Amino acid sequence: MQSLTDLVGEIYEAAYNPGHWAEVFRILCVDVLNAKSAAIMVDDYQLGTRTILGHYGLPKMAEITYNLGLARYDYAFKLQEKVPEGLASQIIDHREARITAPMYYRMILKPVDLGYIAGLTIFRNQEWHAGLGVHRGFAAQPFGQSEIGIIQQLFPHLQRAIRIHKEFSRLRAREQTLQDAMSRLALGVIEVNMDGQLRYCSEMAQRMLDQHPGVTISEGRLRVCDSAQHKALLELIDEALADIPERRKRNLAMGIEHGDRAHPLVVMVAPAATPGAVNLYLSDP
Repeated sequence: MQSLTDLVGEIYEAAYNPGHWAEVFRILCVDVLNAKSAAIMVDDYQLGTRTILGHYGLPKMAEITYNLGLARYDYAFKLQEKVPEGLASQIIDHREARITAPMYYRMILKPVDLGYIAGLTIFRNQEWHAGLGVHRGFAAQPFGQSEIGIIQQLFPHLQRAIRIHKEFSRLRAREQTLQDAMSRLALGVIEVNMDGQLRYCSEMAQRMLDQHPGVTISEGRLRVCDSAQHKALLELIDEALADIPERRKRNLAMGIEHGDRAHPLVVMVAPAATPGAVNLYLSDP
């Protein structure tokens, strides 16, 4: 099914561009499942919030009221909490919900015309619960097993995409915090994981690297043009990653020199808050 293949690509696009979830769910509803609307709800246990991550077909007011507190009446989401990760099913039939969850029926199902909801548990752990809901109206037919199977196929892609989305949100928040703190200090910040791959590079750090011929980023890794200085930097990173507490507490620094620059690019290496990563703080006098 070409539309399903296209949908997988759109899912990964939404991982980096949250506004793209609307297009993901439009394809899922209109081209694949003949549904009226769909949404991903996230219950963040650490923040104590339950919000709509992205949706298609829901009235704007429904999204606003849900995020402002109506979410606590979401009976479908509570049912989904009992379902293992990766399992899709039809979780709501309005004929049953009218009896078993009358408040939910009156406050959410009836006003928004949600007659049937097929759900997929994407994440369910101590940190958070994320679930997909696909909706049909009261006048429509329930979801069939083949349609539930299609939703099931999306599980690994949705899980990866939301994991990427959450990591990018964390990095964006960190970048904003760092930019606020570092804007007055003229420090560049780079985070490198234990495999040498860059996880984060602030705008200030990128500007410093663009202006200093001795250091570049190549294939997601930091490269020092001079081999001896490159080796020295890798040794500092390894030392910062070491499991010996006394060594991890030390801040390590070096100056990267280049013949075209009068002053070295100062690099301080320190363990990052993220396990298995280090921060490089750059200063170009």
